[in-house]
Amino acid sequence: MRAAKLFEGELRSAHEDGETVDPRGGKTELRVVYSGWLASRPDLSPKVRRGYEDNWRLRIEPKFGSWAIRRILRENVQEWVNEMTAAGLGPRTVRWTHSVLRMTLDHAIADKKLHGKNPASNVRFPAMVETSHVYLTAVEVAKLAELCDMATGEDSRAVKQGDVVLILAYTGLRFGELTGLNVEDVDLPARRIRVQRSITQLSGRLVEGPPKSRAGRRSVPIPERLVPILQRRTQGRTAGEPAIVSARGSRLGLENWKRAVGWRIAIAELGRPARCTTCGTPMRP
Repeated sequence: MRAAKLFEGELRSAHEDGETVDPRGGKTELRVVYSGWLASRPDLSPKVRRGYEDNWRLRIEPKFGSWAIRRILRENVQEWVNEMTAAGLGPRTVRWTHSVLRMTLDHAIADKKLHGKNPASNVRFPAMVETSHVYLTAVEVAKLAELCDMATGEDSRAVKQGDVVLILAYTGLRFGELTGLNVEDVDLPARRIRVQRSITQLSGRLVEGPPKSRAGRRSVPIPERLVPILQRRTQGRTAGEPAIVSARGSRLGLENWKRAVGWRIAIAELGRPARCTTCGTPMRP
């Protein structure tokens, strides 16, 4: 009843302001608006799109999917945020999930289905917790690389997967940026790596996209200790081939690589927490 009165007041205000609002728009179910909003976002990377879809499917649709958008009030959204927090979701996840609802309702306002303030605005969130990072020493990085090599076995001796740990640790590349490198991106005479793309493993498929940000397209220096590794990795390969490959010669996928090198076991043996970083390399890596 309150939602209907609020909507009626918004229509009256919009009419007085000379705006055109579809009086039937407020009856639209949120899931319909969400589909329209997602279809209007060709700018999203595959990874971000997948994240939004997961947030919708897991947390937004069960709560609000069948609601008429005019029924959604700020207190409903606050209650939902409180429920997610009480269920143990981290502050960052709560904020990211809420952002999908907020952007969906912004889309409804832009389409004149809703008038006035977005009901997902002015919501209070749990405080963000500072994340402390632990960095490995050079000795620990070398040990972790050795453990990853040992896990891949004798058949993989020619393609050492511990190389991946060393390259990530001493260049600061993200895993997706590393696996997205082609031979032509590794300029050994100039001792530079050109980061031009990132590859993400989604549902078992490798999906290519741009680096995480505009600044992600960059040139990274190659430390001297990595020159022999990159020479071995790229020698005899054509410009468009992947620079860093699996033991089978295919482009790396994060989940497959972690399984191949026994990542969790290696971290446990190293005696470091699973969420620390190795000289800029995430321990998840």
